[in-house]
Amino acid sequence: MKRFLPALKGALHKLSSKLRHGDAPDEAYSLYPSQTERDCADCVRPKRARQPLISILMIADGASPGDVSATVESVAAQTYKRFELSVVSRLDQSGLDALNELDGARLCMLRDLSGAVEMAFSQSHGEFISFIKPGDVLAPCALSECVDALNSCDACDLVYSDYDEFVHGGRANPHFLPDISLDTLFCYNYMLRPLLISRALYESAGGLCGTAERSMYSLVLSAAMASAHTTHIAKVLYTVKRNSKPGIGCAGAIDGVLKRAHINGYAQQGLYDGSYRTRYILRSEPRLAIVIPNLNGQEQLRRCMESIDDNAMYERYDFLIADMGSSDTKTLRYYDALEKNRAATIIRSNAVISAPKALNEAAERASCDALLFLSPDTALLLPESLEAMLELCMQHGAGAVGCKLIDPMRRIVEAGLVAGLHGWAGSLFAGCQERRGDKLYDQFVNSVRNVSVPGSRAVAVSAEAFFAAGKFDESFESVGYGIALCLTLLRRGLRNVYTPHAKFMYHGESRDPFADAPESELVRCYDTLRPMLISGDPYYSMAFDYSKSIPAVSASRRQPIELNPMYVSNT
Repeated sequence: MKRFLPALKGALHKLSSKLRHGDAPDEAYSLYPSQTERDCADCVRPKRARQPLISILMIADGASPGDVSATVESVAAQTYKRFELSVVSRLDQSGLDALNELDGARLCMLRDLSGAVEMAFSQSHGEFISFIKPGDVLAPCALSECVDALNSCDACDLVYSDYDEFVHGGRANPHFLPDISLDTLFCYNYMLRPLLISRALYESAGGLCGTAERSMYSLVLSAAMASAHTTHIAKVLYTVKRNSKPGIGCAGAIDGVLKRAHINGYAQQGLYDGSYRTRYILRSEPRLAIVIPNLNGQEQLRRCMESIDDNAMYERYDFLIADMGSSDTKTLRYYDALEKNRAATIIRSNAVISAPKALNEAAERASCDALLFLSPDTALLLPESLEAMLELCMQHGAGAVGCKLIDPMRRIVEAGLVAGLHGWAGSLFAGCQERRGDKLYDQFVNSVRNVSVPGSRAVAVSAEAFFAAGKFDESFESVGYGIALCLTLLRRGLRNVYTPHAKFMYHGESRDPFADAPESELVRCYDTLRPMLISGDPYYSMAFDYSKSIPAVSASRRQPIELNPMYVSNT
């Protein structure tokens, strides 16, 4: 019996983990659906200048009468009444009687559903289009929330919201989504389906070519890329009966979108089922300057450089050592050897200087297309890491690019930072073992995704974007200068990205960098982060608990600023 106990415990652990992350209703989330409905009921809607007709399209292919009724009832219950419902079904399908009781409903019965989407669209007249599947339901205020979003921005032509799923008769598995994140969208379809899309954008994006998920994925990608303004409503307004992942053929959908957009790239299978990796083919091999700050750290510096020379597949790089005033004899001799062998350029300093000042001086001396600012305590693990970061940071509209950082025990050190986590900025799943197979873990750690701050110890950025952003702010000395640069890039409209396809090992101390910083510098960090401490990181939902490194539904929403030790409440 004893020999079976370890196996039994392991099975129970896997089962409990599976239940926590997908198969059982979340106790903290159980309050959210009713709270959303109360918020909708209590919300006083301003007089809208814009009240567009919304066309809701549904293909009822083989759906049960119960599914059709549930969906139609949710449409009929909308507080916003300027809508129409177009339903396409097979001639022999029954159970569509619920449509007779809904004003504005149109039913088209076909022998062959190969042209079902085109038929549903052709009989619609709305300025905006929404798609819904039989069995899925809209919150009563879903359309009202969308119209409010349209009225808050005249250019808005694509609106999506958070959603959840029906599980064991209840609502669970909330999908709290980021604001528009194109790089994340090319990894997996987090939008599921567009809640609202303008007719003009729908047509310019090529429309929906069929009922398969890959067709919807293609539409969402094309529409998001062409959208004048996309709005994310951070409320659960949609519940799906069956949540399907993009399946076979979705790589082809990505390839088609890239081709139509004249982007030289292609899609590969990602690190987990339902995800993809979009590869970008660079027209030329950009010159990369690897800038490493150093202060009396000969052993760490040597290990870092040798890991790249020995393992990196990409070869067009130069080392620049940003010396911060080293006086150690071993370090100075190592510098001499590097210069003699032309292995690195040393930007020396006769006095101790701050890291941002040293890095800026080194960057100014670099003759390169891109810069990789790398901690000397890191060592390259994946041979393709340099190329993976370059592919992303050299794209049009790209800002900074970060990588996966693990410690010698293969625990996560950094996987993109969340502004506001623990009151400052931190990595999700920090300290957790590197793995695959956990849904939330995969989406945050094993996905290429947009982030506010890609990292602090290994960050790549094009030389053009770096100098246009004003380089590192030298008024910071020990902490915050990297965060300030990334947020500046974000404000300039550039996309910061985290990629798990670049991986380094971190040999330094895993400690809170804010814990030892002087108060004067913490004040600067606080001011820099304050907007996101109030509103939350745009790529991380306020529905999550910012006091926890592992994403968990917050039982009571608190602003991240309340977790910051420098925050003083006025109440």
